[in-house]
Amino acid sequence: MDQCGRCHAAITASYFETYHGKISKLGYLKTAKCYDCHGSHDVLPVTDPRSRLSRANIVKTCAQCHTKRSPPVRRVPDARHASRPGPLPHPVLHVLGMTTLLLGTFVVSGAHTHCGCRVRCNTGGSSSGSTPSKAGLRARFRTYERNLHLIVITSFIGLASTGMILKFSYAPWASVGRGCWAGSKCRLIHRLCALLTFTYFGAHLWDVRRKAPRQRV
Repeated sequence: MDQCGRCHAAITASYFETYHGKISKLGYLKTAKCYDCHGSHDVLPVTDPRSRLSRANIVKTCAQCHTKRSPPVRRVPDARHASRPGPLPHPVLHVLGMTTLLLGTFVVSGAHTHCGCRVRCNTGGSSSGSTPSKAGLRARFRTYERNLHLIVITSFIGLASTGMILKFSYAPWASVGRGCWAGSKCRLIHRLCALLTFTYFGAHLWDVRRKAPRQRV
């Protein structure tokens, strides 16, 4: 990328915003570089039918790396380089799905933790207002709820440790995960943790519905 980037600085910068570029910056050497896609002595414009990246050849070019051991390529990729300049491609999804969700999560969880700390400080560590005896202790969570919280913590740490390292691959601290998260492991772990997130969310809704009192008609 240093050789090609001397003349194609803007294109190189957009390459480092893609998944290939991010894990390459983290030290994963098996990802696609400039010559893997564009070629070396046979570089041609994308509009040229003989180009490796023409509409007729791009699937075959991507399939050189994406073999049976990795997700196969069956259609023309939508974006080969990320384009940061200009408006966001999906502003509503970015604002509502990412920014609002992220800020809302921190505000609600922060307020919940603050209220819980105030109650415990005012009651001497007991949420009931008085210090209970050893015989009067009562479990706050059932085994099901404790296991659910364990899944929440595990999936959140997995999502953060993989997603943040890829998102900010240019930062010095991102190199901490080099060799551990880079490559296919990162993508696999991130998607697995995302699946766990949807799983515990659905399990919690099911548990709330199951415990809700049923009104008689």
